[in-house]
Amino acid sequence: MKKKLKKMLGLGTILVIMANPGPVMADSIASITGNTEYDKMIEKYRKGVSEQWSVNEFIENDLCMLPGYGSDVNRVGYCLMDIDDNGTDELIMGSVYEDGTPGVIYDIYAMKEDSGILVARSGEHSMYSLCSDHIISYDSFGGPMSFACYFYTLNGEMLDLKEGVLYDGEYDETNPWFYITKDMEDEYSEPISEDTANTIQNSYERIEIPFVPLSTLENG
Repeated sequence: MKKKLKKMLGLGTILVIMANPGPVMADSIASITGNTEYDKMIEKYRKGVSEQWSVNEFIENDLCMLPGYGSDVNRVGYCLMDIDDNGTDELIMGSVYEDGTPGVIYDIYAMKEDSGILVARSGEHSMYSLCSDHIISYDSFGGPMSFACYFYTLNGEMLDLKEGVLYDGEYDETNPWFYITKDMEDEYSEPISEDTANTIQNSYERIEIPFVPLSTLENG
């Protein structure tokens, strides 16, 4: 009778878990996202931020260097979002703001077959952000005389250039603004005015990303 009761309880437990999945359990540790590959990256960031890794340590561990300039588990977070609307979430790691300020993206990861792969990474002089309609912006700063702003759509694990603007005062001091199309090899072929460049950039609204702070994992 006891053996039969144990079997019934075991089956009941399975049915409850199926009906109420909640956190996925693996090796007695609750999954963060239900995706093992994404969980690894989140935990890696949590470890680095908690232990206050240096810039070089973040680089050595194949993570974005930016948290190494000083951050904490309340200011770094993760977000699952289906950016390209293909039915599979991407993982976004980035900076957390509480005032509606658009967050800075550190890394974007996507799934390819059963592996999580890096799609985009911000750097010391470059920054990814998310715009409305799931457009990804990329600002690159090459000094006071050089600046570029590109806008991409995500296609699986690839970024497809939609358009962009380039400022290069060293290339042409009189007419330094250029329009970038999908042909990146000919980026100086279409000069534009500063007003046109500003209009293009302002047509994309950078939005707040609903990051979950890594501090929520501290007691997890």
